[in-house]
Amino acid sequence: MMAATPAQMRLIADKLDAMAGDLKGEMARSLAYHGARIERDAKVLTPVDTGALMGANQYRVEIAPDGAVLTVANRMVYAHYQHANKLNHRNKPTARDHYIEIPFEAEIPRITADIRDIIIKEATE
Repeated sequence: MMAATPAQMRLIADKLDAMAGDLKGEMARSLAYHGARIERDAKVLTPVDTGALMGANQYRVEIAPDGAVLTVANRMVYAHYQHANKLNHRNKPTARDHYIEIPFEAEIPRITADIRDIIIKEATE
């Protein structure tokens, strides 16, 4: 059995840190792509009266200590009410309640597949 020197251990630790940073960056880029898709699909489903609600859908990707986080939300004060409740007025034919949740859930399999591919790619390089 061969023991590693402190210099070799530091080199290994540095390489692992770099790999973790690369992994977070790749995950963040993938989540930004999927966030844009979710935002686009949610726009079609968002109820419209003045257009303010539809224009307030947004996504954000943050790099966290243990990975990346995707948030898709609507910044209007009344967005939660519109999202959680059945539509009770005339609207465009595609409008739905849960207008963010529906495209987000539809995108989860693609997000999962992309993250799996990123992890496999990083592990095999």
